[in-house]
Amino acid sequence: MGNNIFSLAIAFGILLALVVLNGFGALSPILDAGRVGVSFTLWPLEGVLRWLRDLGLAFFAVRDLVNQNDLLTRQIELLNADLARFEKAADENRVLREALGFQSDSALDLAAAEILSFDYLNFSQNIRLNRGRSQGIKTGDNVIAPGSILVGIVTEVTERSCVVELLTSSGQAANARTSSGLAAGIVRGEHGLGLILDQVSLSETLKIGDRVLTSGLGGKFLPNLYIGSVAEIQTRTTDLFQTATVVPGADLRDLQFVFIVKSP
Repeated sequence: MGNNIFSLAIAFGILLALVVLNGFGALSPILDAGRVGVSFTLWPLEGVLRWLRDLGLAFFAVRDLVNQNDLLTRQIELLNADLARFEKAADENRVLREALGFQSDSALDLAAAEILSFDYLNFSQNIRLNRGRSQGIKTGDNVIAPGSILVGIVTEVTERSCVVELLTSSGQAANARTSSGLAAGIVRGEHGLGLILDQVSLSETLKIGDRVLTSGLGGKFLPNLYIGSVAEIQTRTTDLFQTATVVPGADLRDLQFVFIVKSP
């Protein structure tokens, strides 16, 4: 018991002495040295913590940039999609205006139709239109493009659509003549590759650039529909007829709308 009281007295005395010495500033050098030592010891740790803080800030900044970039990318994609729709609508409106102008000027009973599908890889060369029996369409109706350009003939009709075999099909042929009236023959589809005018008599005059029209003979196609123009003539002295390559009046793969000539 006596030893404990003595130890406490000594500790109290030391503490009192330190307080008195600190009050007179005697301990300032020792305390300053301690602070320097502690600061020196903590400096590497402070640098590591500062680096970790900067790394975290950089990570969150990069994440925000990535999110913003994704958002901007989606917005650009939406804008591009809207622009494509606007351009398509404007092009369709232009084609429709031209087509309606042609329809109003024509004396034929026409039904405007949109091309739903185009099987141009098949030799039969068929297109499907969005007009059918409910719109008065019949098998055998002629199909034309603006400018009275012959496209083909209706071969199959459903209630709301129809199939048209193009003139370029290998199964089609039309009686034809040149616009000058100096030559006549038969235009045939060349397996979807183009048109051939053959069975033109050697005594008839056929020139490159001649416009080829339907003659109306046979009743399958209406007269005076534009087919195309003569691009090349093949004539040999041993042949009985002249043959010519005809460039179609319309690029059928670029068509969006056509007209069906409704029969009585």
